[in-house]
Amino acid sequence: MKKYTWFIANTLCILVMSSCHFFESTEAAGGPCSYKDTQLVARVIAVNSYDSTHYDVWFKLDSNALIPAPHDTILYSLQTSNYLDKSAVDSLGIQPGKAYTYLVREIIEGHCNPRITRIIFQKPN
Repeated sequence: MKKYTWFIANTLCILVMSSCHFFESTEAAGGPCSYKDTQLVARVIAVNSYDSTHYDVWFKLDSNALIPAPHDTILYSLQTSNYLDKSAVDSLGIQPGKAYTYLVREIIEGHCNPRITRIIFQKPN
C-alpha cells in the first residue's frame, strides 16, 4: 500500500508542476520600455532628524494647471526606503522652502514597471 501511495503522490506532484508551466505568461518582464516623463516641483516643508546622522525630508508637490500633483506630500523615506545622511543634507543645502524636481515616469509601451517616481536633487526646470 505504501508503494502505491508514494507513486500517486509523486505522480500528482509531477502533474501539478507541469501544469504550472502551462499557465505561465508568455509576456516578457522588463525589456525595452518607453515612458512619458512629467516633472513637478517638490518643495521642502520639513527636515526631521531620525537619529544623529540620518534625516527624513517632507516635500509638498506643486501641481500646475495641466498636471495635478499625484499626492499632496511625500516623505523621502517612504519614497526611497532610505534616509538621507547628514553630509547629503548639508552638501545639498536641504532646508524648508527649497525646491527640487519630482519626476513621474508613466509607461507608454513595454512590460516594465508601469509608474516610476523619484526626487531629483536639482533645481526644477
